[in-house]
Amino acid sequence: MASRATSFQSREPSMLRFFLLTVAFWIGAFAPAAEVSSVSERESALRELKTKRLRLFFIGDFKQEAPRLAQLADDFLSGLEKEWAVILPTERIEVSLSKFRPSDPEFSRLKGPSWLFSAYDPQRRRIELRVTAPQEFEMRYVFQALTYHLVNGLLRQADANNPLPAFLREGLAQHYGRPVRTRDRALAIWGLNQTEDLPGYLMDDRHFEQESSFYYAAALSRGFITWLDELDPRGETLFLQKFLSGKPWRAAFAEAGMPEPEMLLVRFEARARQAYRLRNLVWTLDFWLITLGALALIGMAVKLVMALRLAMITFVPQEALAPVAAPIDADLFTGPVFEGLRQGTGLTPDAAEPAAPAARPDESFDSADLDEDLDQAFADMLDSKPADKTPVQAPASSWAKARATPPAVTEEPKADKPGDLEDDIDSVFDDWSSQDRR
Repeated sequence: MASRATSFQSREPSMLRFFLLTVAFWIGAFAPAAEVSSVSERESALRELKTKRLRLFFIGDFKQEAPRLAQLADDFLSGLEKEWAVILPTERIEVSLSKFRPSDPEFSRLKGPSWLFSAYDPQRRRIELRVTAPQEFEMRYVFQALTYHLVNGLLRQADANNPLPAFLREGLAQHYGRPVRTRDRALAIWGLNQTEDLPGYLMDDRHFEQESSFYYAAALSRGFITWLDELDPRGETLFLQKFLSGKPWRAAFAEAGMPEPEMLLVRFEARARQAYRLRNLVWTLDFWLITLGALALIGMAVKLVMALRLAMITFVPQEALAPVAAPIDADLFTGPVFEGLRQGTGLTPDAAEPAAPAARPDESFDSADLDEDLDQAFADMLDSKPADKTPVQAPASSWAKARATPPAVTEEPKADKPGDLEDDIDSVFDDWSSQDRR
């Protein structure tokens, strides 16, 4: 027992050291992760930046862009105050800048880059800016969205008890808060050609609540404010001064010496029907972009159909297309023509003689009689020829005649009757045939 206790006590320091080393290892392994987590939490922590006219809340991802954005907003409000010749409220305007994707469809109302969403919260009186991709942050797009909502927010604060019609508020926010875009003219042309009563169309606030008609109504409202600024810039400035000082918007129109808004809309419609004709759409950049996009889609559709048709075709490997030798039937090469070819005569079917008629069952053919008649004919012919004449060669067979080349024309020696060699041979065949028939 004592030996066992002594051995346990001797092992105790080594076990303690092993335990301490294990704890130190795990602490060291998780220390970087804890540090990264704390840095991430610090970056996501909400920060606040106050300027003369703005109170900006932002997260650490935008710590470099937030001061510049706040300064640009302050300069914009100062310039707007001078342009309108008014004193804007001293209360700071609240703005939040974060990177969380919103679920409210109101954030998608103002078109911009895919990573930028913005909206005005009337309950909190706060402008919400959402940049879902901080690495793609571009100051000009964020600043344009902010200035649009700054004008919109100022007008909403001034008309808390007597709200402006949506076409006036949206037109002023578009005109003073955003630069002119090429697509605004195209939207105005489409919107104008969708209605026959422009004053009634713009005076109905429902067209500014529905996303399908919002962009057309907003473009037409911007066109109305731009036209009004060109028609009577002093009257527009007086209207804004009266309205921002607390006057109802209709009374502000009257005190500015301007006609009723409905009458102004009628005059604007008459001008817009001339300037915003549908045929003028072809001079806009959006029209050509839409046309080129449609052509590209048609080309892609044609390419897809051709690819599908090729996919339906069964391709045969090149090896499978090699010719295969078919077995030859020996019966195809029988007959007198092919027999002559095998013997080297070189006759073709056109030059071959017709086959002799088959013998009847009651008739017989004796080749010995034919040989005797031919010999006798040759003997008689030789006896009748002069001695000084050139010996006559034996007649060639009919197959050799057909194959031989016609000889050159020479003067034939005079010979005594009974006639030429061919005539004698023909007479022999005639005699043989007549005897055979008997």
